[in-house]
Amino acid sequence: MILLQAGDLFRGADPNSRMIIYFGIALLGVVGLILVGALLSRRNRPRSAAENQQYSSSVFRRAARAMGLAAPHVAMLENLVRVCKVKQPFLVFSNAGLLDDALKKGLYSLDNARDLAPEERENRRAIIFQIKQIIERNARKGAVLRSTTFLRSGQQLSITPENGVQFSSKVISNMKDFLTVSAPAVPAGADSRWMRGTRLAVYLWRDNDAGYSFPSKVLGYDTVKA
Repeated sequence: MILLQAGDLFRGADPNSRMIIYFGIALLGVVGLILVGALLSRRNRPRSAAENQQYSSSVFRRAARAMGLAAPHVAMLENLVRVCKVKQPFLVFSNAGLLDDALKKGLYSLDNARDLAPEERENRRAIIFQIKQIIERNARKGAVLRSTTFLRSGQQLSITPENGVQFSSKVISNMKDFLTVSAPAVPAGADSRWMRGTRLAVYLWRDNDAGYSFPSKVLGYDTVKA
């Protein structure tokens, strides 16, 4: 019908002109279908772990305050992880090596900042040292676990799906918005995967601290760190 209407509208054109018009309309239709298909494919494509791991300033600041850092410390630490392009910023609260690397770069930057007054340079230097002391002090005394954000890789877990039995697992990686854990081993012949959305009860015990439990659910399956 579209081609017939186009032919009526351009009745005075010669046959070659009409063929060009028809070809142009058909070409636009094909391009439109390709674009729609690409958009649908992108929308339905599963998000990778890297795409899901998006940095949130508000969550980072909340985690830093939970570690006992005051506003100046939080602002300094957030600036350092951004300038140093730390791929997993939340690990600075649990990985001493990663924290030290960011703080050392901050000290080096201060030593080479010629536009800072000596008093301001010393003030910022003191803040950097205080960040290390506060985080290490809380880590040594086994600070209360206030969020799954602070769960470390290798932490042993007990996972119980709703109306199911308990399975053993461990944290593989902490992605802030979600945890990647080892897929629990199941008896021979049983389904090796739980359905997405399955509700779970998770329990863990931290050495020299206490036991913790929290509700969770299955978001999906992916391969992380092989």
